[in-house]
Amino acid sequence: MFTSSDIEFSIYEIIRQLKFFIIYLWLRSLFTTSEGKRLLYISSCFAVLTQLFFVYLQVITGTTTSGMNNEEVELNKIAGGIVRTVGTFGHPGLLAQYLNIILIAILVKALVAKGVPKKLYATIYIAGTLAVILTYSRTALAIQLATLFLTLFLFPHVEQTKNLSKKFITYLSVLVGFVAIISFNFDSILSRFENASTDSGTVRILLSKIALNMMSENPILGVGLNSFTQVMDKYDDTMMSSYWRHPVHNIYLLVASELGLIGITVFIIKLYIFFKTGIITLRRKKADEQINKEFALIGVIGLSVICLSGFLGWSWRLDAIQGLYWTLLAVIASTYKRPTARL
Repeated sequence: MFTSSDIEFSIYEIIRQLKFFIIYLWLRSLFTTSEGKRLLYISSCFAVLTQLFFVYLQVITGTTTSGMNNEEVELNKIAGGIVRTVGTFGHPGLLAQYLNIILIAILVKALVAKGVPKKLYATIYIAGTLAVILTYSRTALAIQLATLFLTLFLFPHVEQTKNLSKKFITYLSVLVGFVAIISFNFDSILSRFENASTDSGTVRILLSKIALNMMSENPILGVGLNSFTQVMDKYDDTMMSSYWRHPVHNIYLLVASELGLIGITVFIIKLYIFFKTGIITLRRKKADEQINKEFALIGVIGLSVICLSGFLGWSWRLDAIQGLYWTLLAVIASTYKRPTARL
């Protein structure tokens, strides 16, 4: 922060983080109650259904918008007339990441619920997955598949029932549903990969070089919190900053370039502590703690989505994803139990 060329931007970001930290403390307390845990599932359904309304409206009309003026841009068009949906967001990749995170809660609840609620949550999950596919975000599609298998792999730590036939049917139903919606849109998905522009990759490489230049010249403290776009022209030998003034599309490089070695170390340690806490909760053997294990699984997988997406984007800094990030930290923290002292 103290190395920032414009301290005002750093102060704004610190205030924003303090706001999220206060929300985190409130949510952590809320999620320790049964009402709070139920609220997480209800609000997750509401968030997904809200985006589904706009996604399918965009599919029907064939029009999506991006940018400050709500103008349709080439970003949302693919060769062959395919439209990339954006929901209430201005970018298809942001919508896809947002849904990928929230759908974890829906999937876990679909796996543990019974009867009509199980069918309801499963339907919302499948519809939400289709919405992710309709963004045609290559990164999100890969992460969606990876987190699905990771969730199914870790789920036995939550549900310890010995009825193998019911487990098999549940797993098979989820996989069949996922494969079905992929197959239904296979031609469009294939077109997205075959007609992928190389410009996106080039931009990411150039931005990464700028970030590395910042790190090499300011290794300890960085260039200042939230200052990447303000100072990038000083570290840019390609002149790209004159026409593409955006943060580096890698959250780890962004943190390291702005806050240096100290900042990225603190960032990684914080992630490690929360991942460790969630995994410890998952490994508990007490059957009466299933709801905490559900939350731990949601937190660990949801945080994994953000961490994986962070390798190819900086949307972690945006309010929508930042809010989910702190919510997931609160979800994991609510499952933590202090070790009891032995006398």
